[in-house]
Amino acid sequence: MIRLLIAEDQKLLYDAFSIVIGEHAELQIAGWCNNGLDVLPAISEKNPDLLILDINMPGKDGITVAEEVKKYYPGVRILVMTSYSSDLLVNQLLHLGIEGYILKSDDMHMFFEAIYAVAAGERYFSNSVSSLAENPKEKSVHNLSNREIEIIRHICKGLSTSQIADLLYISPLTVDTHRKNIYHKLGIRHQSELIRYAVERGIV
Repeated sequence: MIRLLIAEDQKLLYDAFSIVIGEHAELQIAGWCNNGLDVLPAISEKNPDLLILDINMPGKDGITVAEEVKKYYPGVRILVMTSYSSDLLVNQLLHLGIEGYILKSDDMHMFFEAIYAVAAGERYFSNSVSSLAENPKEKSVHNLSNREIEIIRHICKGLSTSQIADLLYISPLTVDTHRKNIYHKLGIRHQSELIRYAVERGIV
């Protein structure tokens, strides 16, 4: 039996997954998280074999979740399932050690093929990202840290400094420090420039 934990904030998608996964006797949904903050506690409680992880989630994004899972629960294999396939995002996740990456636009056959392959100890990547998986290249992206990229995403969503601080459990002063460091690294002065940078590089 392969125990799955699904981290996906859209209940409609989760309900659809539940139906099709239920047709496979060897698969079992151990739990569902609709935000990134609940993933680590759910892993501790449910002990899944495989985490199916979305990237754009409330509370804590998938990149941060993947990094934490690999740090604290290295035995849990990760299959990323997202709508995004930018070079930056793929390379970040490969660097963190994820085992699989597919797109929500892929067909259902590939979805199950990926689950079984990753659960069996193999790596599996969607056709659109397989070349990067075979030849991963580190991209410095102006040496932005994962935390800085996470903050950029929240800024681009229109969140205020205090809102970002509450989401990430850090002080507003720390958020402001990250923001200043981001602007310095990118050589920009205005938020509009930051949003354009993030869009062009697939950060959001």
